Amino acid sequence: KQWYQRRVRDDKSVSSLIGDEPSKLDVTEKRVTVEVEGGVAGRYSVSSVNQAAAVGDGGDMWDIPAETVSLTSQKHGDIKKYIPKEKLRRKRSDPEWNQYMEKCMLSGARGKILNSFRQCYREAFDAYRLCCDMLITFGITHASGRTVFQRAALDEIRLWKQDTVAPRPSISNQIKALDVSYLCNSSLFPTLRDVFELDTVPPHEAVMFVQDKLDHKRTKYIKHMALIITELKLQEYFDTAEMLLPLLGMDKLMTIEAYLCEKSLATTFVRTLDELLEPSGERISSLLEHLHTEFDYLEQTAQFKFTPEQITTLIKRMLKLYGLEGGAAPNLALSKTVSNLKAILFCRYRKGATEDWTHTLITTVKDSEVLQHALFAELVMYQDFEYAALLYQHVQPKLNILPEELQRYISSANLPTLNENVSAVSEDTEHKAEQSFQSGDKTLKTISRVAAVPTDPVINNGYVDLPPNVTVSDVSSPTSLQVCKDALSAASVIGLDSEWRALLDPLKPTPVALVQLSSPDACFLLDIARIMESCSDDMLTQFVEEVFTDDAILVGYSLLQDFTKLSETCPVMGSKIASHVNVVDLAIAHKHLTRAERIRRSHEIRELVSEGKPLPQSDSVSKETGLARLCEMVFSHPLDKTCQVSDWTRRPLYPEQRTYAALDAYILLPLYYKLTQTFHPTPLQDLTTEVSEIPEECKVVSYIPAFTQATPSYMLRVVVDVPCQGLGKKLRHLGVDCVILENTQSVDDAAKISLAEGRIILSRDGNSDKLVKLTDPGRVYKVRGSNATDQLAEIRQHFNLVVEEDDLFSRCAICNCAYFLMLEPGQAQALKAAQEAYNCSTVEQMYDVYERRKSLVETISVTSDGVTQYGVRLQLDKVKLKKFTETKTFWGCYDCGKMYWDGCHIRNFKEKHNL
Repeated sequence: KQWYQRRVRDDKSVSSLIGDEPSKLDVTEKRVTVEVEGGVAGRYSVSSVNQAAAVGDGGDMWDIPAETVSLTSQKHGDIKKYIPKEKLRRKRSDPEWNQYMEKCMLSGARGKILNSFRQCYREAFDAYRLCCDMLITFGITHASGRTVFQRAALDEIRLWKQDTVAPRPSISNQIKALDVSYLCNSSLFPTLRDVFELDTVPPHEAVMFVQDKLDHKRTKYIKHMALIITELKLQEYFDTAEMLLPLLGMDKLMTIEAYLCEKSLATTFVRTLDELLEPSGERISSLLEHLHTEFDYLEQTAQFKFTPEQITTLIKRMLKLYGLEGGAAPNLALSKTVSNLKAILFCRYRKGATEDWTHTLITTVKDSEVLQHALFAELVMYQDFEYAALLYQHVQPKLNILPEELQRYISSANLPTLNENVSAVSEDTEHKAEQSFQSGDKTLKTISRVAAVPTDPVINNGYVDLPPNVTVSDVSSPTSLQVCKDALSAASVIGLDSEWRALLDPLKPTPVALVQLSSPDACFLLDIARIMESCSDDMLTQFVEEVFTDDAILVGYSLLQDFTKLSETCPVMGSKIASHVNVVDLAIAHKHLTRAERIRRSHEIRELVSEGKPLPQSDSVSKETGLARLCEMVFSHPLDKTCQVSDWTRRPLYPEQRTYAALDAYILLPLYYKLTQTFHPTPLQDLTTEVSEIPEECKVVSYIPAFTQATPSYMLRVVVDVPCQGLGKKLRHLGVDCVILENTQSVDDAAKISLAEGRIILSRDGNSDKLVKLTDPGRVYKVRGSNATDQLAEIRQHFNLVVEEDDLFSRCAICNCAYFLMLEPGQAQALKAAQEAYNCSTVEQMYDVYERRKSLVETISVTSDGVTQYGVRLQLDKVKLKKFTETKTFWGCYDCGKMYWDGCHIRNFKEKHNL
């Protein structure tokens, strides 16, 4: 009776008809009948009432009217006519269950069910209330196929609204629909929103409903309430972090991205995530403790989701997805800067880089104590106290930031004062810079007219270098700019490149510091900052218009980035150069050339495989990318990119920097003429940015065609990637020469082994695509099986492997060795006894070594405790005593000492793999 009163109290439309108190409440075993003066108000099943009472809060919303109960029994009868009885017992997790439910709905039962829905809606006093009751019934009673029937109930009431003059749903029905939506699949919410017109719910009512659910059962409703907030656009009424951080712990990334429908919300959430990256790590710890207290089931997943690596990845995803600036995540930018600092010092102390980064390091860490601590800690780790003391004089950090070892070194050293040192460095730098630019101006006056065809680069220490006839000149004044304009105006092809300061701090702007323009016999280095100070906008406009005329071809590599940076730094020059019509981007030609090279090499490999010839061997894998790789493809030698990441704002530039900058622009010209001949008769300007796909026969899966001729298993030589380690061991059981990568090895190691030893690579997932880029097409086979057994069957079929009896277990499954020592049972037992007794006698006995257990190779000596003359200890301790009486021959691995013998495992292996 209390349950019924709660329902009447909450539904004002019912209380207005029957009053607050029923005149009679009849309870039987199966029914609860409510009577008033006007007759029976409703009948409800006892099971539903009991279930509602067990639910607790909101128990008044689980009532099931009599017509729904009869409909349920009728529906069950219809289903049983069309679905076998055993199918009804299927579990919810069975993927075929929904198919059976769909079959029922598409059969004759569908019509009867839908007719029942329509009749109920037509006769019901409150069709909206009845629809909610149906959704509850199907959600509780028929969980396995509830979505099918819930969708049908919503579709029918939508048709009922279209065919009749239906009243608008009351607020109580709308709130009821919001509550019922928890029992429905999220895909049904848009339909539920349209039927109940949830968009018209007053915001304060919806907010009160959502907040009430979150206050009482936050852990249960958090995901569904986020869906309601997203659909009804109520984000402004709730704290973004409190709503989304638990969802992140649940790994509900799609729900989070749907919630962040506005850029401002995304910015707020990114800042919240960025705060978790503060250096001490206390915020992550406190968050995990809070989630564990409030959401006890999040303990397992949250600790993996709230790690600095995962948070960093998510922030980068959000920044890219919503187009946010890097300033929204300052801690991420700070951690990126720390990583850049460590990378610079690693190159300096581990790779022997000679670039002077002093000025860059000082300007980067000057205003940040975190960066100062990271910098000096790294220098102490590399034990370079002298350089650390030099930086200390310029940065002047607080002493408590420095490591104790460095504090002691500084206190004991006699260092000059900061002001004296800085002023001396500044005056020396300005003097050298002025001398450099003055000498550059004099060089410009002697430059001659350009030649028609550029000279090919020379080779120096394995890299391409500038030809001796090419002059390099600096441009920093109106006079030098005029001479540069006169020289380049006569050139038919001009190479362009630009350099800017290395990006240590992502939040700081990086304007272009140097623009390189080249002709066939001269290269000009334009100091953009000084040119913008000394030259007017009219002079710069005239320079661009006279140099970059329509008949001049502008050549570059990935020019879009150069144009963008130059337009941001110097709009007068950048915008006009970017609008030049006769442009050739060699990066596009590089893509086409790579595609053609992959197809050619793929066909060569296919021919070798079809003829049964071994794959070609190579000494190394090229790691060059971009312009350096293009130079390697055309001139057989790469471009030295050592100075690419350096401080291009310093003046004067180092000689190495000047040479690198000039070569970066000049090399574009001989590349242009070489590629023009390669792609003839197609002009390079006509190459499209979209490169056509690799032909089907040259794709990864088909790089190695199926073998038509039988291949003995011992003839196949492969290297197996980490994801296929289980497959590798089974291949060794078949006698295949198989190298298996360790967990610590990478795809680079697989590529090196394949090229050096002429092996086929077996790989899975995305690794195969990476390996194709590192090796020749035709060396990589992409395994498609999901487990080792299926993969082995796939390899046997694809490579047409023939496995003889002697091939089984003819290689060591641990080390891939094909050589074994043969031991009689008595010999093996004696060696085992000596090992157990720790008998280290030097008495030796001769044993024969066989290749693949068949061919005698050599005879070696073994000590009485089982150690070969090469220091390998036979692993006899793992052999049980009963095996010495059951086995005729034992085989010890030549390289690792693992013991093998003929047993039931061979028979089981043959039966499992149909050998």
